[in-house]
Amino acid sequence: MVAPVPPILDPHVHLLDPARFGYPWIPAGSELDALVAPGDYLTSARPGTRAIVVEAGAAVGQAQAEAEAARDAAASHEWIRGFVAALHPDADVAEQDQLDRLGGIGSLLVGLRVDLTKSRVRAALGRRGHRLGAGLSSGRGRPLPIDLLLPSDDPGVAVPVCAANPGAVFVVDHLASPPGLAPAGVAPGALGPAALDAEEAWRAALRRLAALPNTVLKVSGPTARLAAGGEVERDRLRASLDAFGPARLLFASDFPVSITVAGDVTVADWAERVRAGLTLSPSELAAVCAGNAERVYLS
Repeated sequence: MVAPVPPILDPHVHLLDPARFGYPWIPAGSELDALVAPGDYLTSARPGTRAIVVEAGAAVGQAQAEAEAARDAAASHEWIRGFVAALHPDADVAEQDQLDRLGGIGSLLVGLRVDLTKSRVRAALGRRGHRLGAGLSSGRGRPLPIDLLLPSDDPGVAVPVCAANPGAVFVVDHLASPPGLAPAGVAPGALGPAALDAEEAWRAALRRLAALPNTVLKVSGPTARLAAGGEVERDRLRASLDAFGPARLLFASDFPVSITVAGDVTVADWAERVRAGLTLSPSELAAVCAGNAERVYLS
């Protein structure tokens, strides 16, 4: 008997409000250039799903306002259990000062996110030995977990960052951005011969990241837009499981970017595909679907 998908804590959901925030990565007039409210997520997820909202790449300077908007959404939607805010190592404001400005959302702040797809962010970290500001902690008394968004052409850039900050837990977003998929998520139909070297480079980076004890991996992102159950999807899911193991994988949707509001794939569909693509015991599946995210973000 196939085990059903257990209750989910989805640690990667975006809310969008283009009328209030600027999103430089969203093309004007595109499907994502529209309001995405909490109710839109509920139509895609199974009843009872809980979620953590992640900053959505708003313009620099809007991190505090975006966090406060998430706080207001959580006040009327109890299934929103936390918020992962943007951290800008390249900004003139020190990281700890950026964190202090987020204090108004209180315990809803459960993580930070660094966008390593931006060359200026990578350069800023490189100038200081890839170290992040000391003491990036909330009231929990330990450093907040840090999500990393990686460039698909060089996911290995995360390795020195994770290695230089052994006291932090790093959450690698979107299967470490496999090749051929832009971080915002347009998947190829299949991998041709020219892409095989890039695929192997991604696998090598995945193994290097997994070798560091302070990393976990989100099973999310553009792979969800591949043909359901296709060979590329199965291979990437298996490679992720082989590298990180079930205790360090976090199911996530990346709604509404990889799982779009009007798309054919729902959050519930993606959960079923992940269950089918990973060979897990019921307890391991429960950990991937919720327990690991609870440990990383909410404990």
